[in-house]
Amino acid sequence: MRLFAAVDLPSDVRASLERWTNRHRPAGAGYKWVAAANLHITLKFIGERPDAQVPAISQALARVNFPSPIEITVDGVGSFPNVLFANVQSTDALAALARDIEQCVFPLGIAPEKRAFTPHLTLARRKEGGRLPVGLGAEEKFGRFAADEFILYQSVLGPKGSTYTPLRRFRCLKP
Repeated sequence: MRLFAAVDLPSDVRASLERWTNRHRPAGAGYKWVAAANLHITLKFIGERPDAQVPAISQALARVNFPSPIEITVDGVGSFPNVLFANVQSTDALAALARDIEQCVFPLGIAPEKRAFTPHLTLARRKEGGRLPVGLGAEEKFGRFAADEFILYQSVLGPKGSTYTPLRRFRCLKP
């Protein structure tokens, strides 16, 4: 089973991102756009794990230190090589949450990330020949919210994109 832990988006932020991607999709030939329903902030990609290990992963995630909601702002668009993303800005609490998730699942044989945690929302992945104007969406404001939970998701890859199914929600201690 392919798994990851992520923060979901409120409907207003998701709708704002969807409006922006729909507006710019025609200019993004050569990009594979992420369906609005699949937008999320990945905290930890766990990867392929045996189905029998899911309860232990869930129990480990239940021990994550998540004392209070985390303020998140989604502003601007940027890119990594071959990825167009919306910027995610937050306090150090979001990075601390990602680190704690890593530490809690490490004893289960789930390797830590090799790269530093860089919170973002993947909007599209570049395929052959895809090019978008430099600076596209740099000043766009998508919204703010307080993340009061993270979710363990199952990811099923398919020819029309991935399907994400929430397996368990983990709420912060102070709503």
